[in-house]
Amino acid sequence: MSYINLNILMDMVFSTPTGCIKEGKDAKGLVAADRVFVAMANVIGIYPFLYRILQLPFIARFGPQPTDETGGGLLSGIAERSVKARLSTSGTKPGSTINAPDISQSLVNYRSIDEQRIPHTGSTE
Repeated sequence: MSYINLNILMDMVFSTPTGCIKEGKDAKGLVAADRVFVAMANVIGIYPFLYRILQLPFIARFGPQPTDETGGGLLSGIAERSVKARLSTSGTKPGSTINAPDISQSLVNYRSIDEQRIPHTGSTE
């Protein structure tokens, strides 16, 4: 994925451009982290037991964290903060939304034909 694609994708999904277009380069190592992630996903797809090993607490703490300021941790942090903000603002209360014209907000606002929402953890509906 190129830095332009990543910037556009992040803007469409989370309304959070990465700054790659403005800087004209891979800002904060996001594209490089994406390439590593794809390679790891391919390996884990072949050897699924590796996923369980990587999730062990004493191993997971060495991997990307949502608090990182670069790379894959930064990407997961943007996603985590975006989803938490949207769910805490719109929650599961009918008619309660935030105005963000992006894909994430469309998923949060989604209702099926019979007015059912996508269930969220801790849903009160």
